[in-house]
Amino acid sequence: MINLIKDELFSFEGANYRIKRVLSDRIHVVGEHLETRETRTIKNTLMGKPIIPDLEELYPEIPADLLTEAEEELAKWRLEIILPFVDKYADPEKLKKRAKEYGVGVSTIYKWRARYQKTRHLSALIDREGRGGKGKSKLSKEQDEIIDQAIAAVYYKKKSVAKTYLEVEILCKSAGVDVPNIKSVKKRISAKGEATAVKFRRSRQKSEELFQGHAGKIPDAKHPFSMVQIDHTKLDIILVDPIYRKPLGRPWLTLLIDVYSRCPAGYYLSLDPPGNFGTGQAVAHSMYPKHDWLSKYKVDGEWPCWGAMTTIHADNAGEFDSDMLKSACLAYGIGLQWRPKTKPRYGAHIERMMGTFNEEIHSLPGTTFSNIKDRQYFEYDSKRMAAFTLDEFEQWILTYITQVYMIRNHTGIGMTPLAKLKKGLLGEDGMPASGLNEFYENFDRLRLDFMPSYERTIQSSGVQAENMEYYSPVLSPYINLKEEYEFEKKRQKKKFIFKMDLRNIKKIYFLDPGTRIYHEIPSVDLSCPDISIWEKREVERELKKKNATIDTHAIVRGYVALRELERAAVEKTQQARRRESRKSELETKPMPKAQTIDDYPAPPEVTAESTTIKKAPKRFKNIDHGSFR
Repeated sequence: MINLIKDELFSFEGANYRIKRVLSDRIHVVGEHLETRETRTIKNTLMGKPIIPDLEELYPEIPADLLTEAEEELAKWRLEIILPFVDKYADPEKLKKRAKEYGVGVSTIYKWRARYQKTRHLSALIDREGRGGKGKSKLSKEQDEIIDQAIAAVYYKKKSVAKTYLEVEILCKSAGVDVPNIKSVKKRISAKGEATAVKFRRSRQKSEELFQGHAGKIPDAKHPFSMVQIDHTKLDIILVDPIYRKPLGRPWLTLLIDVYSRCPAGYYLSLDPPGNFGTGQAVAHSMYPKHDWLSKYKVDGEWPCWGAMTTIHADNAGEFDSDMLKSACLAYGIGLQWRPKTKPRYGAHIERMMGTFNEEIHSLPGTTFSNIKDRQYFEYDSKRMAAFTLDEFEQWILTYITQVYMIRNHTGIGMTPLAKLKKGLLGEDGMPASGLNEFYENFDRLRLDFMPSYERTIQSSGVQAENMEYYSPVLSPYINLKEEYEFEKKRQKKKFIFKMDLRNIKKIYFLDPGTRIYHEIPSVDLSCPDISIWEKREVERELKKKNATIDTHAIVRGYVALRELERAAVEKTQQARRRESRKSELETKPMPKAQTIDDYPAPPEVTAESTTIKKAPKRFKNIDHGSFR
């Protein structure tokens, strides 16, 4: 039997319909197609068999503590009405009498009884909101599509609700559809959620970061250097050249942090974008002692971080997944671990430190702030106010690390990073002392191990790399040496490992396979000056323009000619000053001399006084720009 009441389901001409309205003649109904939402007048005698909905799906159980007091009272009242007919035959006469007594329709009691018999829970007696259940739209299909279209085209493009509703009005009038109320548009935006808006307005990663649960996280380190994190950032400051004090550009910083103590472990600062070379040098810097480095820059501070870490935790950038870094870490027993893609929260420690560094830099002359709006707000000309050279800024970084950051209280660990580091080295709270890490005396070897490598055969004329030729008598035993294949007639020439310092390719380094020692191999052109890989490639571009032969002698001649032009133009162009600064960087950064472990005093004992939080120096505010010379 089909009850001629609103929302009853039935079939007609092979499709499913819902009774939207019963006409006054009680013979015809207005039926709505469940999928297309089209409406049509249908005679009751043509209506097919009723559709019995899955009541358990339509009326899922709602826990009692989630029902409002009004809902609970209403459900109990309805249960009281149907209770005499739940588990036995419903006599029509008694049911009519019950309906009249409580002032409800007979068909309504049948509906409540069916729901409760199928589900056996109280919440089934509560009506769902709107037509077709809670959360379903009461608008027509055309109105729904237009609202969704306007939200995607206007609201998600960072436009206001008012402009979105204006778009809805235009689209509805063009399509001949009734314009919905603005409340319907606001409700639809709210139903889609702020997470969806952030996804379209900013990025999916930002939406996940703000609105999704963060079940996974990187485990905390158990002792110093058990895990370090590494990352790059372009610092918010413009540096100047050391000769004319004119702008060079913003430097790149590759930084490592010890997760256990939150101490910076090492870094690499350069005007060139990050790559395999800078990454390797930052790791190497974190592994050797900082005493000579601090002395070179005349910084009086304590930075007791050195030795191989257990694990390096990095993002998925190419330089962190390079063969060079994998091979070097394998040789020193260092594990590499990559955080999940597009999940910045897994690198929270290094990200937070990078942010702290940039925040401090915003008080220095030449800062670019975080964005252009800040510069406009403060009416600050970053280039005109720039004052630090690369060396002077590196001195500032070392001073900030040792005299501010490491002795300032860190809320994440409840003490200063330096105090936490010393406690880890000497033991704390029942945890055994980890002790000092292995001390590497051969710093040159350490530096070379973390440089990019390549394989080359050795000819009678020497070795060719980057269109330059290199030779030394140490290569003689390996000239034209072939692979040892027992059954091959045409054996291939054997390849050997070479390393190159990209800041000075006047010489390369040969790894002797017998002694496992690196040997310097100079350029065959003794007149070759100190030249970086970037300068060499620029010379090659100029030679290609002239269709000239590219070899060692041509590169040297071209480089000398370019240097003369650069010296004349260095005061005028920022690019020339950057190249000049690279030269001074190379000349002013010798590797620290090899020392023994006896040259370094044992760390002091951790006492109440040594762990007391020292008052951090004041930040660099109200600084006199003219004092930087």
